[in-house]
Amino acid sequence: MFSKRPYKDPMPKEKIQEELIKQKGLQFDPKLVDCALEIWDKILKIEKESNLLT
Repeated sequence: MFSKRPYKDPMPKEKIQEELIKQKGLQFDPKLVDCALEIWDKILKIEKESNLLT
């Protein structure tokens, strides 16, 4: 969801979070969503740093 695809632009960070919550238990494992949301700030930091390297 963070990455640009040939057929789709990346989602805004807030939209990714909303989509994870919306699809929790449907498309995404609820425990993994909870874990991702707990460390959301770290995920954003890693994503930002990885974009700086490219």
